[in-house]
Amino acid sequence: MSAIERDVNEHEIGAIVEFGLSHPAVFGVNFQPAFRAQRHLPADPMTRMTIPDVLNALEAQTNGKFKLSDFVPVRRVSRAGRKDDSVLRIQTPWATARASQPP
Repeated sequence: MSAIERDVNEHEIGAIVEFGLSHPAVFGVNFQPAFRAQRHLPADPMTRMTIPDVLNALEAQTNGKFKLSDFVPVRRVSRAGRKDDSVLRIQTPWATARASQPP
């Protein structure tokens, strides 16, 4: 689990995912936008990283290997796997049903 904070490590999101894809012992990568309860350093809550910020950074930093549209708000984790040098999206019934619905 990587805690992501604006202006601290948001530039490392793509590198973290690429490391996970290249390492045989890594089966998943999770990101959690950092949450501050104002216990330590003061922070403006309006500038904190959000999940969409993390996903947009992921798309930009992986040159589109992962896209914002690959992720949907569901109660389960979106899954992807790797084969050789490719990233495969693992289709699940809920993802397939959503993808087949007209926009």
